Amino acid sequence: DFTLSTSDVAQKVTDPHVCMNASGEAKTVWYNPTPKDIKMRVFEKDGVSKTAEQRVNSPGNEKANNAIAYATAKSHQPDIACTPNGDYAMITFADDNDGNSAFEIFAVGTKITKTSI
Repeated sequence: DFTLSTSDVAQKVTDPHVCMNASGEAKTVWYNPTPKDIKMRVFEKDGVSKTAEQRVNSPGNEKANNAIAYATAKSHQPDIACTPNGDYAMITFADDNDGNSAFEIFAVGTKITKTSI
């Protein structure tokens, strides 16, 4: 057992999803309802963190706070898939990016290195 989210411990984080490569390395995403973040982190097979938590979505349609995708602060329902060797991950999430109260599905692909997303 190991904890995915360390910075959000006071929040009620939900919707964790994991993909693993052939060597057991885990890529994880989850939803933090306050402030409606989608976050990601990579772990070794023994649960040791390889990367810091990284925000996937970024509010205001700007890439801010080292986020890897443009989105509003209304993102939720994340999911993740990765290549067998673990070099790439595809993250999907719902977001009302255009503000019309209808949520669209967004996807972002990212390269995973030994220390960063």
